[in-house]
Amino acid sequence: MLFAIAMLFATMAAPICSELAPAAIGSAAEDLARIQELTGASPVRPQLFRRWSNPDGGSICTGGRAPHPSEVPLAEPDGFDVRLLPLEWRSYLNSRYPDDRNDGALWEGRGISTELSGGVRVRWKFFSAAIAPLIAWQQNRDFYRPSMTIPGYSPYANPFNYGTIDLPLRFGPSAYWTVDPGQSFARIDLFNVALGFSTENLW
Repeated sequence: MLFAIAMLFATMAAPICSELAPAAIGSAAEDLARIQELTGASPVRPQLFRRWSNPDGGSICTGGRAPHPSEVPLAEPDGFDVRLLPLEWRSYLNSRYPDDRNDGALWEGRGISTELSGGVRVRWKFFSAAIAPLIAWQQNRDFYRPSMTIPGYSPYANPFNYGTIDLPLRFGPSAYWTVDPGQSFARIDLFNVALGFSTENLW
């Protein structure tokens, strides 16, 4: 009788896990997966470098305890999987000066900067790929900048970091559009070795 009750409680506390499709870096889905790992609700994944082409998208689990790795579903390696990537629209407003960090091809300069991205992801056996382009518009308004310039460099170059870091103060004199491959990639995983090419961000 006691054994049956113990088994009942163990079953009730067992986590229910489902595979999480790789999501946009910095998205709400990525944040949720990371919070679950930090709270012990799902297994922890290495996250020193994050990118879309990582075949492990993580998992979302519900239940009263952290799951054993054997309880977390794995993607079918031989199945053919096609997924539409969600349309993502990001907009920023910087009223005084540029503040650009981890924005990929979007330049978060002064004024309005907005980006629309989406695409499709394919996985079959050892091959995975995504076409995930983006289109962006940057208002790129002027702001107070040091009047000093460096001979041979653009007047928009950063006079304090020229020659040492790619950190311009402004991209040209006016607003502009950007069309970029975004988080696109093609990758082959065989014998614990990955080979591919991409335009993904490393986060």
